[in-house]
Amino acid sequence: KGAFTGASPQGKEGLFQLADRGTLFLDEIGNLSLPMQARLLTAIEKRQITRLGSTQPKNIDIRLICATNADIHNITHHQRNQQLKNRLGGAARNAQYDPLGIPIPPLRERGKDILLLARYFLNRYCYKYKKEITGFTRDTQQKLLQYNWPGNVRELQHAVERAVILAPGKLLEPDNFML
Repeated sequence: KGAFTGASPQGKEGLFQLADRGTLFLDEIGNLSLPMQARLLTAIEKRQITRLGSTQPKNIDIRLICATNADIHNITHHQRNQQLKNRLGGAARNAQYDPLGIPIPPLRERGKDILLLARYFLNRYCYKYKKEITGFTRDTQQKLLQYNWPGNVRELQHAVERAVILAPGKLLEPDNFML
């Protein structure tokens, strides 16, 4: 109590505590500040956390899965990424398993995946917004395939959602996409 405004003595369990004996997924780990990286990796290396306001460490047993859009294994000129790479590698060597990197190519390199994902998002947003759009014109498909997608899947998702909301007809036209 008193650690921050609104803190109560009952408190809530943190994510590491909730994930004990399970898996914790951390997205965009490459964007963590250096102090947060240090705290995270200390918890991983020691396999302990100390809850806010407590002085007693608690042992944790978690499988940690991290994702980032930064290539932390090949970016050595950026101090943050280099330290993260070194710390994750070191933490993993001290743990039971070595780190496993699974590179996923950017959307622009995945060809027809663009159309599969666009169709998935079309169905999802037609249901959400109660629209009866049946698909994409051929010109629209070509436009989607030729676009560079710097924002990857999230950009595609938002582009399709916007198009579904604004489209007046049954097919999505190239003009429905502001790329």
